[in-house]
Amino acid sequence: MKSKPWLINVIVLLIISIAALIGFICFKPVLLNQISNTPNHESLQTEGVEAFKRGPKKGRLLEENAFQVEVTIFEPEGVPPRFRIYFYENGTPIKPSDVTYEMELERINRVEKIPFKEQGDYLESTVEATEPHSFKVKILAAFKGRTSEWDYESYEGRVELSSESIEANKINIEEAGPVNLEIKLDVMGKIMPNEELTVYISPRFPGIVKAVNKKLGDYVHKGEILAVIESNESLQNYEIKSEISGMIIKKNINLGMYLSGQENIFVVSDLSSVWADFNIYRNDLSRVHVGDLILVTSLDGSLNHQSTISYISPLGQESTQSVVARSIIENSKGIWKPGLFLSGEITIENLPLDVAVKDGALQTFRDWDVVFLSVDNRFEVVPVELGSRNKEWVEIKSGLTPGDRYVSENSYILKADLEKSGAKHEH
Repeated sequence: MKSKPWLINVIVLLIISIAALIGFICFKPVLLNQISNTPNHESLQTEGVEAFKRGPKKGRLLEENAFQVEVTIFEPEGVPPRFRIYFYENGTPIKPSDVTYEMELERINRVEKIPFKEQGDYLESTVEATEPHSFKVKILAAFKGRTSEWDYESYEGRVELSSESIEANKINIEEAGPVNLEIKLDVMGKIMPNEELTVYISPRFPGIVKAVNKKLGDYVHKGEILAVIESNESLQNYEIKSEISGMIIKKNINLGMYLSGQENIFVVSDLSSVWADFNIYRNDLSRVHVGDLILVTSLDGSLNHQSTISYISPLGQESTQSVVARSIIENSKGIWKPGLFLSGEITIENLPLDVAVKDGALQTFRDWDVVFLSVDNRFEVVPVELGSRNKEWVEIKSGLTPGDRYVSENSYILKADLEKSGAKHEH
């Protein structure tokens, strides 16, 4: 049977096409991998596509006919950033003195007019270009009788949310303002019987115990008979009575026991008042004083009591290199049990602050400590200088002014949104 030449050609062509397709599929990942590792590709990933035209100084170039204005932010390391403006006519530099100019920044919460001074062939702002470099820029420039006007947006660290999103994410907004900051010292301690309301009872004469009327933990009244002793000298019985009303917290007596007359057989304490003794370590001694406020809290957090430091021991404890500071706690209900450990917060200083924010407002952005400023439904990072702080409040030395609205809770949601969008620092 004769073969058909056209059929053979079709089959050969089909085989070649399939082979080429397989080769391309196998080769494509290698090719893409090679491209992704080239320096040019890395640069594109880092810098992204140019969002604006750049001038000779790598700044933003604004043009109208032959007149050109280049705006840069000069920010060498260790020097506050400044705006710089260059003027050109068809690419040739123009003296700044030949141009009438004005520059205005519309930030999230204010408008700034930027003053400049001439520095050779360019203008430099006399004020710092404060962070964040996030604003709408308006430039007015007149040259050779013709006035040109430009405006452009350059935002960074800014997020805008709907009212529904703000409510759903529980983003709380408060006003920065003055706060009386309490600086506190955390200490550990223990409940102790009040020694001024405690008696140590001993037998007056040696003898044999004939009767024991009370047991450990019993409440006794003043004058109540606790035990009966037969004196060794007179062989007469005498009674042991309580000197105060209180609870027997120690007992060292049993029926038939011989007593020498030197031992404490009962310890009775009025536990309606107890001591809270705290260890103050040597580095903190100068910060704690009699009269300081202290919040006493049980370790499980179920009990707390506001009191003052009533006593600081003149002697230190060698083993712990600490000194006892004492607070007296009213305990008529008997809820504070001697022997149990405590925590305490001593207020060691009260600082009136002009501007403070909630501790939960703080985030980090790049290498800054920041707070999110709130204007309507827009939020923007504001670098802040921090001062004194406690667990609730942080002093803001610079970056915010009284009355500024900021995000006090759940600001991490805004930071996550910025990180997700890949915020860049570009001018």
